[in-house]
Order: sequence, then C-alpha cells, then structure tokens
Amino acid sequence: MAEVKMFYDREGKTLTVWFTDRSREYIELNFSIPLSDSLRVALETVPA
Repeated sequence: MAEVKMFYDREGKTLTVWFTDRSREYIELNFSIPLSDSLRVALETVPA
C-alpha cells in the first residue's frame, strides 16, 4: 500500500506532501487555513 505524508507549516504558509518516499514531494506555497479550522484531507484510490 502506498503511503502519503503531509506537513502543514502554518507560520511559513506551506503544505508539503510526500508520496511514498521523500524524494517525490510536492510543495504548495502560500497555503493557509483559518486558525479556527483544521486541515482535513480526503484521498481516493484508483486502479492502476
């Protein structure tokens, strides 16, 4: 099963997502959510 890891840096306003290994990362800059909200993520799998 593939693994997805996420790190949200509220101060730096970045969201970093790793798919399986850290060398395949995706960084979303200027990403922010209100302080009162939590970050919820939904994932969907598709047949390969």
